[in-house]
Parts: sequence; C-alpha cells; structure tokens
Amino acid sequence: MEKLLAIDCATETASVALAVGNDFTFDVSLEQRGNAKALLPMVEKLLREANIALVEIEGLCITIGPGSFTGIRIGIALVQGLMYSVKMPVYPFDSLEVMAFSVSDELQSSSDKSSNPERLPTILAPAINARMEEVYWAKYPLDNTGLLLNQQAAPSIIGKADFAREVQLLAQQNLMAVVGDAYDMEGLDFSGIALRNLHPPSVPRALSMIELLRKSPLKRKALTDASLLQPLYLRNEVTWKKRTRIRQ
Repeated sequence: MEKLLAIDCATETASVALAVGNDFTFDVSLEQRGNAKALLPMVEKLLREANIALVEIEGLCITIGPGSFTGIRIGIALVQGLMYSVKMPVYPFDSLEVMAFSVSDELQSSSDKSSNPERLPTILAPAINARMEEVYWAKYPLDNTGLLLNQQAAPSIIGKADFAREVQLLAQQNLMAVVGDAYDMEGLDFSGIALRNLHPPSVPRALSMIELLRKSPLKRKALTDASLLQPLYLRNEVTWKKRTRIRQ
C-alpha cells in the first residue's frame, strides 16, 4: 500500500502520520485535552501538504488501546467518521506493540555496534501507567540482534505492587529492556536490578504503525465495517463504573 494514514492518541501525546510511497510526514499534539479538536485539523494539514484527497488513502491505522480511555475513544470516533465518509480498510493496533516496535531500532543499532551480542536484552517489556494504582504491560522476546519477536502473551492490566514483583522476577531470568511511564511511577524502585530503560523516539508512534503494517501486511486483519472498530479495554465494566463514581 502506497498511501497510508495513521492516528495514535492512546497516551498523552497524540500523533498523526502520512505515508505516500517512501515519503513520510507527521504532526504531534502534546495537549491531551485538546486532542479531540486537534486531530482532524492535523489530518487535513498532512493531506493538504501532500496534495492528496482522503479518498486516495488506501488504509487507515489506529491504536485501539490499552491506554488513555478518553484518547482511545477520541481516536476511534475520528476513524469511524472517516470510514463512514470514505470506504477504506482500517487496521487496529495494540498500543503496547507499537510502543515496543518504536524503540526496537535502538536495540538493533546497539547490536550492530556490540562485540558481545549475547549481552543484549532478551526481553522487552513496554508498560503504561493505567492510573488507579495499575499498569498496562506486555512482554516481547528479542532475538540476539535486538529484533522484536512475537508477543509472549496478550497485553494485561496488573496492580502496581504486583507489577513491581513481576519485573523483579522477570529480571532475575532475563536481561530486560523496558519502555514506558509505568517504570517511573511513584513508590516503585527498580534501582537494584539491571534494566535497560529505553526512551521513546522523537518520531511519533503513528509512524511506527505504518512501518509495522508494511513490514507484515498479511499479519494484520483489516476492518471495513466502522461498527466493528472497538477499543481494547483491559478493565472490566465494574472498574469503569467505580472510576466514574469517584470522578463524580
């Protein structure tokens, strides 16, 4: 697919990316509360600068979670609106997979420079602060070049204390690379274990979705019905109702 549009607002930083052949452009919004108003103008700006119409787009990519409840709803609503106006396939992405892929280049770059590749991390664990003393996370094995392999298990939500214990146990068995704001949560101290803390690149995750899709198009299931595009919620309905009552 030559012309792809991607939207990510699963975390506090929202981004939109456009690929036309090998030409890539992107835009970023750092204000979570303003993402609802910013996303569509960002999309329109990229299309206008590339001098193409929405109807020319061959596929849409969107992060469906886990992450910010509000951000995910905003992104999905926008993509559903675009799908209703222009018929095109949509590719939903797990935000933790996209986060992991976005830093895998750093690991592979280290492998190229390393004279001792067996000391590279063997597992990458992206984790997002889910609030309410909980964490969204996933675990990906890495090959001896730092290449991201298939996810070990589906993304999950875990209590902060259990998360700390899981990381401690995992680090005893594996050399770990980590990414995400969950590792900086107040009350957590990982100073006694060897973790390689990777930092998200300046290039937004929306662009990583396009790279992932082009890398393994047959692995991605496209949706053509807007009503089938649903958020990936890891919290159950009872928890969400409890959260609503707290806010009230």
